[in-house]
Amino acid sequence: MEDQDETPSHPSTFHTLSGEEYEQILSSLNNLTTASEKEESDSELEEDESDSENAWSVEERDKVESKRKLERLKSRYPYGLIPAKDLAPKTGAGYRLGCFLGADFREDESYASAAVGNTISDSNPCSVRLLKEIEPGFKVLDIGCSYGIQIFPLLHKGAHAVANDSDAYSLTNFADCLKPEDHKKVHISYGKFPEETSFPPNHFDAVTMYYVIHYMKPKEIKASFKKFHEILKPNGKVYIMTLSPFSRTFGWYTNRALLNQKKGHEWPGEIADWAQVWTEVTGQPKENLPETGLPNYMHPQFQETLMREAFNSGFMIEALGYCGISQEENRELAELKKKNLPTGCLGRSAAYLIAQKK
Repeated sequence: MEDQDETPSHPSTFHTLSGEEYEQILSSLNNLTTASEKEESDSELEEDESDSENAWSVEERDKVESKRKLERLKSRYPYGLIPAKDLAPKTGAGYRLGCFLGADFREDESYASAAVGNTISDSNPCSVRLLKEIEPGFKVLDIGCSYGIQIFPLLHKGAHAVANDSDAYSLTNFADCLKPEDHKKVHISYGKFPEETSFPPNHFDAVTMYYVIHYMKPKEIKASFKKFHEILKPNGKVYIMTLSPFSRTFGWYTNRALLNQKKGHEWPGEIADWAQVWTEVTGQPKENLPETGLPNYMHPQFQETLMREAFNSGFMIEALGYCGISQEENRELAELKKKNLPTGCLGRSAAYLIAQKK
């Protein structure tokens, strides 16, 4: 992957988008479709509407095609790092919409408030610190980036980014939202980190991993920290955010996790079998298990566990703690106020770590 020295051509500041501006963006995106493309699209839509199952299969085919394309391209480049331009973005016009969905920039550019999720927000200490410290030309690896929401403000700051995810469909959609002038500054890494990916050693100034570790098993977490240290430049930093056992998602498990920690368990937050552990803790049958949409294996992290793994892998701890997740905390706080209960775990839904390579 070649170094790039171009300065970004973005405006010096971004302004908060109003509802009217948002509608204009959507309208402009629609107008970019040529008459022939629209005609073809309308024809396909009519066919799909006649058969709902076929309509569902269109998206599935897109996902399969994205996977095949990335697997094919991955073998062509050193370390499997695919230039974003090779994904042939259709228009690049999705960039402003991507910025709106992912980060609504403040004029002073000191931080961004999230429109989707909490990966880029003024309540995420990692994103706040990174956006303050980043310099033009910085090389950043974002692991588990999904649709790349958190990468847009990094590009705005002049960074070069590698977008990693195990979902090909998310990566191809992210590439389609890039401005053409950003294609040379972005590479795509397709595969599950760390076992399905490869990166040059001592290469990155920063590595970010937001809301990924709580899906990982102990062996994967240890391997990840080792890989962080290997691929970061000297004095490079890793920025991690993950769900903690204090999150309302794991409210039924919090006391068990704290007890595990008190007993000295190496991985006190690990939920090896959600259904089984939930039944043990709550005393209810599995038939009453609430639908969460989460996998059966989950691994929320205490800050002490993150600190231990970082230290054991050769990092110096710069920042460590807990923070809230805006939407979750607001809902829970409202419920607690109504019940006149102590706030307890509020403000601790996520654990974060910022550590520097020695």
